[in-house]
Amino acid sequence: MLDWYWNLEHYASHVLLRPLILPLFWRTEARRIRHELKEKEYPFLPPEVRYARILYDILQEAWTIMPAFSQIFLALAGIKRFHGQELKNEVRTLEQNIYFVWDFLTKLLESPEASSVFEAAEVPAEPYASRHALCCPMPPFSSIFRFTYPPAALVKIVLLSTQAYLASAMYKAARQAGCHIDAFETPNNRIRMDEIVSDICRTFAAIEETFDAYPGALIPVFFPFVTIGFICKRQYRPWYWHKLGHFEELGSYIDPVKQRVAIFWGLPELLTKGFTSFKIVPLENRREAILDSASLDEVSKLIEEDSEDRLDVMDQEDLDLDESP
Repeated sequence: MLDWYWNLEHYASHVLLRPLILPLFWRTEARRIRHELKEKEYPFLPPEVRYARILYDILQEAWTIMPAFSQIFLALAGIKRFHGQELKNEVRTLEQNIYFVWDFLTKLLESPEASSVFEAAEVPAEPYASRHALCCPMPPFSSIFRFTYPPAALVKIVLLSTQAYLASAMYKAARQAGCHIDAFETPNNRIRMDEIVSDICRTFAAIEETFDAYPGALIPVFFPFVTIGFICKRQYRPWYWHKLGHFEELGSYIDPVKQRVAIFWGLPELLTKGFTSFKIVPLENRREAILDSASLDEVSKLIEEDSEDRLDVMDQEDLDLDESP
């Protein structure tokens, strides 16, 4: 029940641009209990449930960064209100939160548990490409992953895409507010971003192969998959856009995402022609994706327009919450 509540609370926080309500202590205590159970129960887990349990714990561990993630969103939305020393303090806190989330996800992906459950072999991409030759161009990679535990691909793509979005769209917006994180400014970070894009694309292909392109398996990774549109290189885009076109054929639920992506990519015609138009118009006739101050201002206007129709919600101080679970 608590997990379900946190899912709804995180969603409401991002949509309404309001702080989380439940005290951080609840998440800290839940994490402590979960770690104690891992130490007691992992040695006795039967093989048939071991991967499922590890994957569940990894996902729950990732959820513990959501308060910091929410603080980043709120800070970016309200940074223009601050000036002078207050602005410097906000920028410093923003830098700390961004790097904390990045470092947390990096360590989680490199943990022994993640290494075991995300274990995958690399297999040639040619059979996969042949099966999709009639609907998509050749993939920009020569191999795809074959996961020992296929459901792990769904979680891995979520973690990688969160890193990609954090270090690209969110950090670029933070830089315009004055943030500077040395680790994100090095050539090695650009290499790391390229590796993340490649891993996300090959993991997506693994999900398509494993579940025979079944929409029910692909829909959960749509939002994570969209994030690499902010950082993928030109050679990835024809294949990537065709995949987004497949999602569009499943229904109109992706329309809100198209609105944001159209601004970030500098492609207003995306709102009327959709992702499927990318299958017709050659790539060279498309403009480069641009994330500049004008684009960010447009996104801010969309947020402000949406907020006019929002109902007031309670803040934490409006509620009588006990500090202990």
